[in-house]
Amino acid sequence: DYLSASAINLWLTCSTSFYLKYVLEMEECETDKIFSSYGTLVHNINEKIANGEYLFLEEAIEEYETNFYSTGMHFDNYYENGIEGIKHVWEFFEDIKIELVGAEVKCSVKPLEDVPKLFGFVDLIYRDENGKLIVRDYKTSKPYTEKQMEHQSQPYVYAEMCLAKYGELPAYFEFYFT
Repeated sequence: DYLSASAINLWLTCSTSFYLKYVLEMEECETDKIFSSYGTLVHNINEKIANGEYLFLEEAIEEYETNFYSTGMHFDNYYENGIEGIKHVWEFFEDIKIELVGAEVKCSVKPLEDVPKLFGFVDLIYRDENGKLIVRDYKTSKPYTEKQMEHQSQPYVYAEMCLAKYGELPAYFEFYFT
């Protein structure tokens, strides 16, 4: 048994939803599946950008355009937001000098004896131009409110994972909303 940052956040947000998803293992509703598919598409493209798997930005955008409608996402401005997010991620890797530690890094840690193992995939870990370890998490949702930011467990969970995996805590954690 393990806990992810997403599971912890769901528990903090709505314990009934946590119970239905993680205890009773009920299937997601169609809307949740759509948002999940969209998030997976964007995360996969961001990972490929980080790993240098595209020679040109247009390749990343083409993959997004080819797969966008198969996610079932037809809400608000998600199509345009996805394109803009991909461009920003591309520019991030193009413009600054960083040392990529890893993208979609599989991590786990058992922080305390009576606490389940924490497990997750960290979207991006890199060292900035000063050698500081930075953790970035991509979000395909609307930016969090100040109150929502106060209840996010990911920075703490991922910090524990970095300490276990790399022997150091990140200098900081950044949410990147696409």
